[in-house]
Amino acid sequence: MNLIYVGSSRPESIAQEYLRRGSRVNFAGMTLQNAILDGLYEHDSKLDVISAWDISPYPTVKQILFSPEEIEFKGRYDKYKFVGAINLPIVNMMAKFLKIRSELNRNIKKDLNNAVIVYETYSPFLLAAATLRRKIGKLVVIVPDLPDYMHSGDSKIRAFFKRINRSLIDWCLRKSDGYILLSEPMLEKLPPKDGKYIVMEGIFNPEFEDNDVEKENIKQ
Repeated sequence: MNLIYVGSSRPESIAQEYLRRGSRVNFAGMTLQNAILDGLYEHDSKLDVISAWDISPYPTVKQILFSPEEIEFKGRYDKYKFVGAINLPIVNMMAKFLKIRSELNRNIKKDLNNAVIVYETYSPFLLAAATLRRKIGKLVVIVPDLPDYMHSGDSKIRAFFKRINRSLIDWCLRKSDGYILLSEPMLEKLPPKDGKYIVMEGIFNPEFEDNDVEKENIKQ
């Protein structure tokens, strides 16, 4: 089996670098993804990772073009690819779709059963996989939350484009084989999968040391 992961993961050192440059960083999502990747790697050491990082757009981060880069992963530099970015609103979403699709297509192997895991309901990631569906044996979507389904507080124009985006996401999700959810009520907002889902309520890192801490005696 040829296992491919598509998401927005990045090493903590790189996240700290972008934080210093003024970019927003979703540390909770980054930590969850890195833990998932550790688990997937234990299952399949040939895992390929395709990542498009979330970067605050120009001029918040004063750089527009980001080149593709191979990142060290488990001692190797050929299994973890940052696809690069064009850091402008709207343009970056289209660039992410095209770059991820190109890299995903390059990683798909004709002589193997290709399994693709997509992290989150984000249209560039989902569309890249859905448009290559005939080449993919199994497509699973990890759903950590449902941000793309929320419309409250938007202008009419923004709400209109969000409805289009939701329709696109729903189309992509129907192309998938199943979901990995953080809670079962998420199913109410997703296209039905006839029981083809699992709930991952949390994740445990066995490398974390749970050391006893001596309780402090505080006198009133």
